[in-house]
Amino acid sequence: MGTNATFDPVNKLITLTEVPVGSPAKATLDVQVDLYSDAKEDWLTNLSLNKFKFPFTAIGGNDLGGGVYAGAYYFLDNTSGWSIQPYDVDHILTVVGNLFGLDPNLPIFEGTVNPHNVLIQLERSSLTQAIVTGGATLTLEDIADAVWDEELLAHVGVDSAAVYVKNTHTHASNTEANSLAILEDTSTTIPTQLDLLNDPTKEEIATAVWDEVL
Repeated sequence: MGTNATFDPVNKLITLTEVPVGSPAKATLDVQVDLYSDAKEDWLTNLSLNKFKFPFTAIGGNDLGGGVYAGAYYFLDNTSGWSIQPYDVDHILTVVGNLFGLDPNLPIFEGTVNPHNVLIQLERSSLTQAIVTGGATLTLEDIADAVWDEELLAHVGVDSAAVYVKNTHTHASNTEANSLAILEDTSTTIPTQLDLLNDPTKEEIATAVWDEVL
């Protein structure tokens, strides 16, 4: 039986049961784990559910070799009336995974039992591949985020990409500082030159700037 959702095949309703926590209250729904996998387990083990059509269709997840798998997309059968009902309190619900309705013109969520405000955030991805390492699934976006979020100071290998980026940043900062120092030393900064002009026109200012010997 699913731990974060219950499935009612008669009313074609998926009720979310995870209690939102925090302030503001928040809950997270993993499409693959909390919906598709738990529903599949329930349909396989519950004889009463076996009489009803499974509410989800999934595509993707195929093994592409080398530990790489095609990204998965899940479709709720909203054409036959299936919908998802959030927990019955005010909260923010984050739905993680590529969840869609079979009919894109029909809703996949319905209101709470009692009047509540629920903000639903769908974290979908254009992911086409996923990589499995050590039993954990890493998406290409996960890997890209890890690369760009990495602290460069820890990487000191000669000719490494990290050292190149750090040196480029340092060179740019030094160049800017040196250029400013030269201009200040020769009294050729823009504020200094403007003080020497007597109510100049914009054309005269432009001419003075571009004709200045650096």
